[in-house]
Amino acid sequence: MGWNIIALTNGEIDKSKLKIFAEQYYLISCAFNQFLFNACGSIDSETIREPLLENLYDEHGRGDLSQSHRELLKIFLNATEAGEIENLVPFPETEANIYGMNALCLNGSVNEILGALGPGCESFTVRQYKIIYNALKNKYGFSDEELIFFTEHIKHDPRHTADIEGAIKISVKSDSDIQEVINGAKKAIIYETLLWDGIYQMSL
Repeated sequence: MGWNIIALTNGEIDKSKLKIFAEQYYLISCAFNQFLFNACGSIDSETIREPLLENLYDEHGRGDLSQSHRELLKIFLNATEAGEIENLVPFPETEANIYGMNALCLNGSVNEILGALGPGCESFTVRQYKIIYNALKNKYGFSDEELIFFTEHIKHDPRHTADIEGAIKISVKSDSDIQEVINGAKKAIIYETLLWDGIYQMSL
């Protein structure tokens, strides 16, 4: 993760700067719904599409919009004294992440899309969020209630990872298919790194 994870875990990033992370990550959380919508529209197979629909349902609180991931993340935003969500402006790196992932989910092959959203995204989210959660709780004093966005993902994202892995196993038929999955994952990781580097540079 490019956002100097060592500095975060050591508590070396000024707490007042954490709102920068919260604001930009809120924009990414909103965009993640777009990624999933676009991916679902690009995948004809209902079997392969189903895990992404399930993920999208989770994103919307499984029918309880008070539990949507945006609502949970707003709790953390408020704790960091972030700005009004209507006025949030993406950094160029955040914008590039959103544009790149949307383009990939709209125009990529099925295997590239699965690679981007699975190995390139969901597969490391739990590990990433555990690091962030532990740092925010133990070094910066945020409460479990304020960090519920992260703990909910830590609980549920292993299922999303496994479900997408299952879809990949169904979709992949050849070595070239495997390479497409790898290419999609690599692109997603590039966009992810760009996002975190932008947040870190603005947090200095």
